[in-house]
Amino acid sequence: MSKFAALLKKDWYLSRKQLLIPVWVVGGYYLLIMIAGLIAYLKFGADIEWSDFSRLEFPTVGILSYFSSMVMMGLPGLLALLVTLVLTQSALNDDVKRNAELFHRSQPVSVWQRTLAKFSLSIGGNWAILILISAFNFLLMTVLLSIFAQFNFWPALAGMVQGLIVYFKITLVLGSILFLASAVFRDKAFVITLAILAGVHSLFIILNFAFGWHLPLPLNYLYELLKFSSITSLEGDISTVEVRELIRENWGVIVFNWKTLLQIIFSGIMYAAATLIYKNKEIK
Repeated sequence: MSKFAALLKKDWYLSRKQLLIPVWVVGGYYLLIMIAGLIAYLKFGADIEWSDFSRLEFPTVGILSYFSSMVMMGLPGLLALLVTLVLTQSALNDDVKRNAELFHRSQPVSVWQRTLAKFSLSIGGNWAILILISAFNFLLMTVLLSIFAQFNFWPALAGMVQGLIVYFKITLVLGSILFLASAVFRDKAFVITLAILAGVHSLFIILNFAFGWHLPLPLNYLYELLKFSSITSLEGDISTVEVRELIRENWGVIVFNWKTLLQIIFSGIMYAAATLIYKNKEIK
C-alpha cells in the first residue's frame, strides 16, 4: 500500500462517522416515507390516480424527468455540503486535538501528502458518498416512475449528473476556504472565518459610502464565484421545450465555462496556502 493510500485509509477511519451522516439521514427519510405510505395505504387504500402524468407526451416527460432527477439532489447535496464544512474546518487540527501531531510529523511522509489526503477525504470523500446516494435515488426513481407513470432515462441521467456537478463545485470552493481556515485557527474555524468576512465586508461598505471609495466587497466576490449564470429556465408552454437543447445549454452554464476553471484554480490556491501555513506552524 502506498503512503498516500495509507493516509487516506487513516483519515477515513477517523472521519467515517461524519462522512456517513448523509447516508443515515437519507435512509431515515426513506424509512419515514415507507411508514407514512403504509399508514396511508392501511387507512385510505391504494386508490392513487396516475392518469394525468401517464398521458403526458415527449418532450414533457423528458423535461419532468430531467428536473425531477435534479431536484432529488437537494437533500443529499445539502447534507454533503454541511458535512464537508464540518470536516474541512478542522481538517488540519484533528491530529493536534488527539495529541498525535508530533508523531505524524516525525513520520517519513511529505507534509503535502498529508494535507492532500485530508483535503481529498474531506471534500472528495463527500463526493463519493453523494454519488452513491444519488445513484440509489436515481435507481429508485427509475423503477417507480417506469412502473406507475412515464419516465425518460437520458434526460433524468443528465439532470442527476448536472446536479452532482453543481454540488461538487460548491463544496470544492467553500471546503477549500475552510481548509485554509483550519490551518490558521485551531477551533471554530467556520464561525471565525464567517465573522471576519462579514466584518471586512461591512467595514468596506461603510468606507465606500463615507469616502466614495470602491473597495472590493469580499462576500460579493465569493457570491460571484459560487453563483451560476442562471440555469436555463422554462419559458412558455412546457410542451414546446426541446429537451436536448435545454440540457446542452445547461452543460455550458454548469461545466464548460471559464468560471469552472477559476473555481479550480482558486481552490488549488487555498489548498497550497493552507499547506504552507500548516507546514510552518509551530507544534505545541
